[in-house]
Amino acid sequence: MKTKNYSLTLLAAVTYVVMNGQTPNNKAHTIRKDLMSYKNQTTQQQSKTSNNSTSDIIEKKAAHLDSIATKIKAAAASRSAAEKALMLEEVSDIQKEAVIEKIKVIELSIKVKEEHYTLNNQTLTSLLSLSKKSIDVIDRAENYRIDASIIWQTAKKILAEASMEKENEAKLGMMNNAEEEEALALVKQTKAISLLNKFSTQVTFLPVTYVCVK
Repeated sequence: MKTKNYSLTLLAAVTYVVMNGQTPNNKAHTIRKDLMSYKNQTTQQQSKTSNNSTSDIIEKKAAHLDSIATKIKAAAASRSAAEKALMLEEVSDIQKEAVIEKIKVIELSIKVKEEHYTLNNQTLTSLLSLSKKSIDVIDRAENYRIDASIIWQTAKKILAEASMEKENEAKLGMMNNAEEEEALALVKQTKAISLLNKFSTQVTFLPVTYVCVK
């Protein structure tokens, strides 16, 4: 897929060339010429921000691209066959670009979840080894921990399959499913930690963590 730099002026550029009766080739040339450096500007912003801020920037970019694609698609409905074909080609390219940005957002979110999953496991190890609790409490917490581990491994299996997927839309769907599984695993860990915290003494606790970057 050709990489393009889409700006806020894309829809205006499309409308301009359609209303001024240019040939399809000239329209395509004008559209591409008028596309600004939105993507490049976003990349520069990303290099200066934290993971959370970077995720927000990329997510906004994806939403922006989706919005542009929707508007161009709606405008294409009333155009001639040649004009419509040109505009729908642009829509397809923009939607593909949006999918790539959404994949980047999920990759950042998964990275953060992995960090919290590791930290939560450390917390659970400390609580289970140093706390004074009833057998019932330990069993319930251990069940939560085991559930979290099983769910986490399911998520990792889905991600491994997604990494082999060549079609980006299918890859995005699989990664979304994996992220949901990881979020559920973190919830199970948090339940175990909260339960153990209620019955623990003389322990320096690590923080309960559950953060979702979206």
